[in-house]
Amino acid sequence: MSDQETPDSPLAQARQRLARLEELSERQAQAMRGNLRFWAIRWIVAFGVIAAVTFSTGQYFWLWWAGALVAGSTLAAMLGTKLALRRKTESTRAEVTRLETMLRAAEAEREADS
Repeated sequence: MSDQETPDSPLAQARQRLARLEELSERQAQAMRGNLRFWAIRWIVAFGVIAAVTFSTGQYFWLWWAGALVAGSTLAAMLGTKLALRRKTESTRAEVTRLETMLRAAEAEREADS
């Protein structure tokens, strides 16, 4: 922090926002890993149940296709959400970095003028 930069200055606020964004991004990544683990466990169990039903009855083979469709669509939705959040995070990070660069340039001009 420069001598003229106060905790309430726009540059300090931009830095704080960037730090919060980085923290939220890490939390998001951890949550996604947990969600993927639970998704995998859920579908291992579900396909086990489907196998037990189809093999014991000799019927309901359509359950395999239904399970695959639901599993695939939920995985696609999860990964799509992750991609959308990552894109939003990256664009916000770029905006905060751009703002920080502009504020530094303005501060340098102000110091040069004085």
